[in-house]
Amino acid sequence: MRCLKFLFFIILVICILRKVCSQIAFERKLHTAAITFNDFPPDYAEALIAAQRESKTLIYTWPSRSNDTIPSAAAQTTIPPIVHFIWFQDLYTEHLDISQIPTSGSHALAACQHHNPSFKIRVWNATTARTLLLDHYAWFLPRYDNYKYPIQRIDAFKHFLLWHYGGVYMDLDISCRRPLDPLFGFAAWLPKAAPFGVNNDLMAVRARHPMLGEMLQELAVRDRDWVFPYLTVFGVRDRSLLVTC
Repeated sequence: MRCLKFLFFIILVICILRKVCSQIAFERKLHTAAITFNDFPPDYAEALIAAQRESKTLIYTWPSRSNDTIPSAAAQTTIPPIVHFIWFQDLYTEHLDISQIPTSGSHALAACQHHNPSFKIRVWNATTARTLLLDHYAWFLPRYDNYKYPIQRIDAFKHFLLWHYGGVYMDLDISCRRPLDPLFGFAAWLPKAAPFGVNNDLMAVRARHPMLGEMLQELAVRDRDWVFPYLTVFGVRDRSLLVTC
């Protein structure tokens, strides 16, 4: 019996060490792939730094786009000019046809449209989300419908809509403070999370990015009931696959 306990302990330690080493390697990869001021034109970087230092509004005219049409998924090489929001009203009920965002509360849509007038702003509700899955990803519907917590459906759907259309996804408690154009010359970016990983409340990516393909494959693998709600939901939100590109 002591030998079995010792063997179990050794296996547990090895598993923990492997996870720690994997996370350390991932954090190093994040660091090397981070977007910095050096990735932008010097005059823009200087203007942004000065605005932040002086707590003033950024005054800078970014070169206008030659074409604001959204390319097809297959033709996208950078993030397309579309911003996605998700609003499932009465999240913990069975009504799928209610989609109005309350007039008080989030001003994210109006702010993003104000700063990015040529961008397409789209709000997904429970009905339109399920329709997209039914029309294009019906193989995932059984898992989608059987998630234990409704928030898991939202977290999973974020990945499908970005895989399908590309663009920027924002939670409704996030908004735009200035034009997003400088950030659309990349194939993907995600904010760094603390203490490790990246966030899924704000994501930007071109359609069909291989990062999203890996995430979609992992949804089934990580769909486990870990007893505690946070751990179960976090399985869908796993950050270890995400990386800025």
